[in-house]
Amino acid sequence: MTILSFIAVAFYMSPLAKNSYSTVDNLTTLNFYEREDEFDFHNIKKLCSYEFCEYMMGETLEEGLDNFTKSYLKTISDEEVRSIIKVKGIKITKIIYKN
Repeated sequence: MTILSFIAVAFYMSPLAKNSYSTVDNLTTLNFYEREDEFDFHNIKKLCSYEFCEYMMGETLEEGLDNFTKSYLKTISDEEVRSIIKVKGIKITKIIYKN
């Protein structure tokens, strides 16, 4: 029983289990570059901003964030709101990693 408990704890604490889904605080498309060392860009599958999620597509971090931003802005119909978001950045609430 002790061995099974140890295996279960080890599994839940493994990096793969931890990194398959990550919530983040105070992260936007603008400050992502400053914090990029916290995330493994090549293993990011999707970025989410609240209910909006988009696959991370692009060869570089810059391309991926640019594609995410363009897709997100297409969902906003108000031009003034789009302008504000471009200046402030899009809040990233969740990062989904490849398994």
